[in-house]
Amino acid sequence: MGRNPNIAVQSLLEILAVSKQALHTPLRHLLERKLVAARSNDEDRRFRYLSLTQEGRKLEDRLTGTQMQRLAAVFDAAGDKNEHAWKAIMRAMREA
Repeated sequence: MGRNPNIAVQSLLEILAVSKQALHTPLRHLLERKLVAARSNDEDRRFRYLSLTQEGRKLEDRLTGTQMQRLAAVFDAAGDKNEHAWKAIMRAMREA
């Protein structure tokens, strides 16, 4: 949701490759904690769109920042060749 604001629930399910049942509980917790906001489509109420709230963006920024720092340290230790190999693997997984 951080990279795809106002994402439709169905699109999120496809990206995550999970069922509605698998998403239900974690999404409910995020909504209850006001980290995610949901809005209905005015024209078709069957569709819900999700986005991060301000608090959700803060949390996402903090977690992403920590992750990026750790990855940078690992890539520095592993060297360019291994970094490029890891990125190629991640691209292949995304496209599979």
